[in-house]
Amino acid sequence: MRLLETETGQFAEFTDLADLRYAILSHTWDPSGEQTYRELRKLRKAFTPEDLPLSASIPDHGTIDSESAKDHLRVSMRQSATWSEPEVASSSEPPSPSDTYSSTDTMRASSFLDDGRISLKIRMACAVAREHGYRYIWIDSCCIDKSSSTELSEAINSMYLWYSRATICYAWLADVPDDDEPDAEDSAFRRSRWFTRGWTLQELIAPRLVIFLSDQWSALGTKATLAAVVEEVTRIDQAVLLHQKSLEEVGVAERMSWASERATTRVEDQAYALLGIFDINMPTLYGEGTRAFRRLQEEILKRIPDQSLFAWGDAYLEPLPEAEDALLDQRRFVCLTKYSARSLFAASPAEFLRSGSIRPVPHNAYLRRLGLSNVPLPEYASSPYGTRLQIPILPISLCLPPWSVSYQEHSQTSDWCFALLACEHSRRPGHLLARVCRVVPSIHSQVEELHSGFVAITQARRYSDYPKSFTLSPSQIVQFRSDIASKTIYLPHQQRIVSPSPNPTIVSRAFKLSLSPWASSVLQKQGYDIAFRNPTQISPSTYGLFLSRDDYTLKMEFEYSQDSFVSQEGLRFAIWDFHLDATLSTPQSDSEAPRPCHQVWWETQSGFPDFELVDPLGNEVTLQLGLDAAPGSPDNSFDLRIEVIHRRTIHRERIFSAAA
Repeated sequence: MRLLETETGQFAEFTDLADLRYAILSHTWDPSGEQTYRELRKLRKAFTPEDLPLSASIPDHGTIDSESAKDHLRVSMRQSATWSEPEVASSSEPPSPSDTYSSTDTMRASSFLDDGRISLKIRMACAVAREHGYRYIWIDSCCIDKSSSTELSEAINSMYLWYSRATICYAWLADVPDDDEPDAEDSAFRRSRWFTRGWTLQELIAPRLVIFLSDQWSALGTKATLAAVVEEVTRIDQAVLLHQKSLEEVGVAERMSWASERATTRVEDQAYALLGIFDINMPTLYGEGTRAFRRLQEEILKRIPDQSLFAWGDAYLEPLPEAEDALLDQRRFVCLTKYSARSLFAASPAEFLRSGSIRPVPHNAYLRRLGLSNVPLPEYASSPYGTRLQIPILPISLCLPPWSVSYQEHSQTSDWCFALLACEHSRRPGHLLARVCRVVPSIHSQVEELHSGFVAITQARRYSDYPKSFTLSPSQIVQFRSDIASKTIYLPHQQRIVSPSPNPTIVSRAFKLSLSPWASSVLQKQGYDIAFRNPTQISPSTYGLFLSRDDYTLKMEFEYSQDSFVSQEGLRFAIWDFHLDATLSTPQSDSEAPRPCHQVWWETQSGFPDFELVDPLGNEVTLQLGLDAAPGSPDNSFDLRIEVIHRRTIHRERIFSAAA
């Protein structure tokens, strides 16, 4: 661990932290950047005491008015420091003299830390720590050599330990003034950016003593004196904040929920910032993107027997229809996976926003509730097919009246099940959480995969809820006990991310659509005749595209639509299967055309899904679509991207239209 000496600005390295007293800084990084370890070393090498003016002190920017801090940074007229010592001291023991200073010793020799080129944040942090008697301080921005991936990975994996071992942690809130009243409902303290960042979560929990400092570096209070306010802001139990309750006593889902509204600059840090919260060590691989959070969850499964990890998303707490009053129940249920991630692993901590009330159920209690004795302890094993697990499942069709439930197209009723998790909702004690899932054959082998699903619930012909989980009461578990089966199944690997769009595409009602000339020429070269239909008076918001080749036609429509039944508005795409002997003279009169084989809505983040078709000649065809903002055109004008992939040709034929 590399520490900064608060008196001289020297770096000192330690391998044994057992008896070391040091302060540590928690802060939010300036968007314009922070002074790094290498920058500080460069300044340090070039520094001599003669560089300082005779009365150097903290520059007055109209915000720093602490006289004690100025005293500590004021250059003494006595130039007595020695600059021949090595730049970095390395020791397993704290270097002499003592690792504490007298807080009354305000007159001191000129120091590297008096140099105005050193960032004000570093100088003030050292001044406050020195005033409180601490010889050493750790500041992440300048005590880690981030140019070394090895050192950075070690620091990230050690971060929680370092904060927990610190004698004192200073949490500097750069956006909270001196005169703020943290208890007030609209206080700047409650709104501070510090509470919204991913890394500050463990920096809040790990240390025993946290001093909150204002923008002027004055004390606002401690974690203990402000515990009630901090609990309201963070939703973290005071007992956890004050180390009266260990993190191991808190469920995985609840711990994840603490991070659900926190942001990080790098997507990988959504996972790395939580390593200490779950006592996990794993290599850091910047560039892996969202795979970091998937890896974290897999590591959690290996260490913590808590299935609340799968309890992300909304939970529906209302009872399911009972047999005796099912006919009077107006609710309707639609089982879907189309707009949902396929994995039971969450994509990010944000998925756990509403999971703070989920609690794990011990295995013995879980077995008693199920009334089963043949359910083994949960184990999770990595394999080429994904993560293998054994879990009790219950067919959804048995739990809902047949007239009240429908299923996603191209899926079988038997595909859908509840995975019975060993956890409960705090508002439904004694119940078990039932996760909506779909069992799907793996494309790689004869094994089966468990995909995440959700249920769209309608009441009075309008969708009201979209839960991923339900709660099963003890009586319902008894009712369906004979139908519960323990199943060995696989959670599939994360899908490869291929050329994601840099920005989400938002389509509004007055959209304009076109096919680029380049796309037309490529289509024609492949043998397609093209008819692109603009909106008409009859269909003012509908574009049509017809691709004809070898006596068959592929018909597509793009329409901005509003569906009151599903409470959805946006761009809807419809595609009809291949039509034999179709001609291009019929695009305007399609009232008698058969129903489309696919209808989907444009998703802002993910676009359209791929479509699998079979042409009249028996060739497998994949259709891929996308929208790009048309360059040089008004807002809401788009170029249509199309890829038609014929699977059985020697060379994959691709049709690709991009912005001209």
